[in-house]
Amino acid sequence: MLPRCLAAQPADRFATGLELAHELDLCLQPDARQLLSGSPTGWKHWARRWPVVTVALITVIPNIVAAIFNFLYNHGEITRDEITRLLPDAEPTFMRIQTIINLIAFPVGMSCAGWLAGSVGRATRSDLRAKLSAASLSEQRRRCLELGNLAAIVGLTLWLIAAPAYPISLHLMLGDVPSEIYGHFLASLALCGLIAAAYPFFGVSFVAVRCFYPSLVQWESMSREDVAALQRLSRQAWLYLVLAASVPMVAVVVLVVSGHEDRRFALVALAAGGAIGFGIAVTAFRLVQSDLAILTRVISRSDR
Repeated sequence: MLPRCLAAQPADRFATGLELAHELDLCLQPDARQLLSGSPTGWKHWARRWPVVTVALITVIPNIVAAIFNFLYNHGEITRDEITRLLPDAEPTFMRIQTIINLIAFPVGMSCAGWLAGSVGRATRSDLRAKLSAASLSEQRRRCLELGNLAAIVGLTLWLIAAPAYPISLHLMLGDVPSEIYGHFLASLALCGLIAAAYPFFGVSFVAVRCFYPSLVQWESMSREDVAALQRLSRQAWLYLVLAASVPMVAVVVLVVSGHEDRRFALVALAAGGAIGFGIAVTAFRLVQSDLAILTRVISRSDR
């Protein structure tokens, strides 16, 4: 900090006395200084350089896992002897439908996630951030904290749209299909939607709070609204943690009530994956809550 105070070029020094005062205050808070000060290195450097790609990847990976489960479960259902006797072309028709839906849903989901992260990503660049007004910077901080929730909503929405699309498409292409097919598709895709909601939330929120948000902190523009936004995200994290815990439990319940052996492997895989995913979610939850607590404390002190 001292070399910056004594820098030969005025542009390299602290811009205001308030900025210097906050830097001095951070010296008394090592955890806050580590989070807010210094140039990003390692994965944070990569994430801040490629924010859209980062958010899109974190959003799409849990959806790929969910899509694999969805395929295994419903392929096993559609190829049961009772179904193939009634609908001989059910399996090839299902393959065409799932290919079309996935080719639409995944690009749309990645595009939405990238678009939502775009303005925040641009604001983290120092050359563009300097041109933003205090109001604009405050808006970008708010959007940054909403990225995880928006990623969850995008994934859940696409899965809920796809849920009726499968059986309706089968009906249009094959004629009447058993009513139980509708139930299996709706249940399996709703379960996948829960996966798509819980895990991207924690991944995107972790990157947003740990990597993006510190670059948007400008002490002159911080206010109580920033504290309220941080506290709101902290409360939302609890709701998503409950959701992440419920996914493997719901999978186990479905496994218990399932009477068809050919679906058990997919459900066991989901239950095991859900348990592992919950462990990852708990770790991310703790890290996010820790960072939110630090930011809330520091910004509350700056607002006094």
